[in-house]
Amino acid sequence: WFQIGGVTFQPVELMKAVLIIALSKLYVGRRSVNTKEAIFFSTLILLLPVFLIYLQPDVGSLLVLVAIWFGFLFVLFDSFSS
Repeated sequence: WFQIGGVTFQPVELMKAVLIIALSKLYVGRRSVNTKEAIFFSTLILLLPVFLIYLQPDVGSLLVLVAIWFGFLFVLFDSFSS
């Protein structure tokens, strides 16, 4: 937990928003997605925060980040398969 002024927060809460923005930026404007390329680059984006959270260990937050990643892949591949 970090305390800034009178507010305390976990850095993982900020990381959830950053992960969503980073994955969105990765796929914005693409008309087609190579499956292997999509999984590889999105996994690279996911690895650093997952590794740092794993060291804590905060399994709940780790699972939330992985669920966000799976959600992105599901929506991405579902939209390109139609």
